[in-house]
Amino acid sequence: MGAWLAILAIGLTVVLVHELGHLVAAWIFDVGIARIRVGVGPVLRTWRLGRARISLGLLPVAVLVDLLGRDPSDPVPPADASRALRSRPVWVRAVVLMAGPACNLALPAVLWFGHFIGQTAVPPPVVGTVVDDSAAATAGIEPGDRIVSIDGDDVRSFDELIRRIEAAPERELRVHLVRGGEHLERFVLPRKAVVRTGLGEPAIVGRLGVLPHFYAPQIGVTDPEGPAARAGLRTGDILTSIDGEPLDTVEDLERWLPRLSRRSQVRLTYLRPVARRDALATWVYFESHHAQLLAAASAFGDTGMAPANTFVRRVQPNSPAAAAGLVPGDRIVEVDGRPFTRWEFLEAYLAAAGTRPVTLAVERPGRAPRTVVVQQRIAATKDARGIVRRSLLFGAVPYGRTFRPPPEPLRGRFAYAVASSVEASRRLLADVAVAAVTLPFRAATVTDATPLRGAASTARRLFADADVEVLRLASIVTIVAGLVHLLPLPILDGGRLLFDVLDTVRRKRSSTMLRFRIGIAALLVTLLVLALVWARTSPSP
Repeated sequence: MGAWLAILAIGLTVVLVHELGHLVAAWIFDVGIARIRVGVGPVLRTWRLGRARISLGLLPVAVLVDLLGRDPSDPVPPADASRALRSRPVWVRAVVLMAGPACNLALPAVLWFGHFIGQTAVPPPVVGTVVDDSAAATAGIEPGDRIVSIDGDDVRSFDELIRRIEAAPERELRVHLVRGGEHLERFVLPRKAVVRTGLGEPAIVGRLGVLPHFYAPQIGVTDPEGPAARAGLRTGDILTSIDGEPLDTVEDLERWLPRLSRRSQVRLTYLRPVARRDALATWVYFESHHAQLLAAASAFGDTGMAPANTFVRRVQPNSPAAAAGLVPGDRIVEVDGRPFTRWEFLEAYLAAAGTRPVTLAVERPGRAPRTVVVQQRIAATKDARGIVRRSLLFGAVPYGRTFRPPPEPLRGRFAYAVASSVEASRRLLADVAVAAVTLPFRAATVTDATPLRGAASTARRLFADADVEVLRLASIVTIVAGLVHLLPLPILDGGRLLFDVLDTVRRKRSSTMLRFRIGIAALLVTLLVLALVWARTSPSP
């Protein structure tokens, strides 16, 4: 019920903002107000405010502003003829009529500004992980680097960093970063990537290949008879110190591993995840342990362990990974002959490969290396709104205990809020515009969620992430309302403006029948344009 009340409140706000736009514009240009209707249904009471009437309806679910002389058939008192909308210049009529839709389209920026201005701390623009063979790796960016600016513009958060990169595919950027107290400059060329929007439409964005999280120094056992296994270590253990020196990230572990094989004995401290079940859930605890690693006991100087980033932790039954013979504990080291050290590289490669077969080089502890062929398939999943979406299924999940740097105080909060609110509104407006073009012709993409079912699903889950979800829903509703009022139909603002311009050019007032015919023709032309745009932008079968 609370969710439905929130949706009702959003609808009332959208109507109120729309009518407020007409009211303010009419006041600025001295256009008369015939009546302000508060509510619908039988009129309970009427007041006079100057020359305008204010009426209260039985159901206070809307606010409507009747402009004086908005329709040609409206009676206008002779004393107010000069203040009637139809007697004003065309540009004044255009401003007053478009003020309502303009306020609807501007409202999301105001709402998101209120959201972002309330943020006092944000994730810092610190690089946590650099993906193999990425634009960042090519430019020499390393984990731990703090991105200070891009092309001279300050970067305040990691989200802002990603937005700047996404907006510049294959365009060279000058990046100013700080590494260990030293200021450096790097030139990066974000690579082009095709992603799917929330509506399933393709979009081209830039990719740098950096992630906000650091990987913990988690290990995988490569040799069941090696020094690490004999010391009691298991795949999934997290090393916290070596000979008393702390380890924080997997990069620290990678720097230590070559040195371990040259030492006869090493003291290790590690954490081991232990699952415990109760009546409510399964809880994971980390128990601290110590070990003595005799690295010199290996004939080849190998410790028998490696970073766990590319070790398989879980395999989904009946998935392509399971069909290829992958099991927990396997280590994937190459894909189509390309070595990698971070699982994100494999994910990106598989996403680009689609359903094309790929060859994986797999190492299983105690067995000879082998190659397997995996062919992903399209799997259908249902999202939080009950809409069925189709995506590629691989079926293997890696070890990957991660952590992020703590949020930091936000610098330049006002400028950050303005830029973030404009960007959020722009993206939502683009999504709604794409939906207007594609959804009427692609009803099959939402066959599992009728409009009523989708609305009910949204209402049930609205308060799961109340802050962002309510803002997103309100923004979409008000953008849709603004765009609908721009349609060239006689009863909408866009239609009234169209006929005002037509009457000015013809120097005579259009009849009701002519307005109806032109409105129907304009609607058909609009649908034809949408169909042509969809046909040009949709992929070939």
